[in-house]
Amino acid sequence: MEKQELHDRLERLHAELKQIDSVDPEEREMLAHLLADIRVLLDQPETQGRPGYAQLGARLRSSVGRLEASYPRATMLMGQVIDTLAGIGL
Repeated sequence: MEKQELHDRLERLHAELKQIDSVDPEEREMLAHLLADIRVLLDQPETQGRPGYAQLGARLRSSVGRLEASYPRATMLMGQVIDTLAGIGL
């Protein structure tokens, strides 16, 4: 159940981040990294254990503060993913 919930939240977050049109080059780069990390995790077969979760969690935590004021929906979804990762011990 938790893995499916995480997968669903990652899908929603990926879709939300794709809609952001950032004019700030640093934000654009940060979003590109987040999108790439999420896509890799979503595309990996379940059997691979998904070792990139820790990296994604760290990147999400560092990005929330930067995006919070401009993109509240995206940061809310980021927080949900962070909470889900913590809930499954990642």
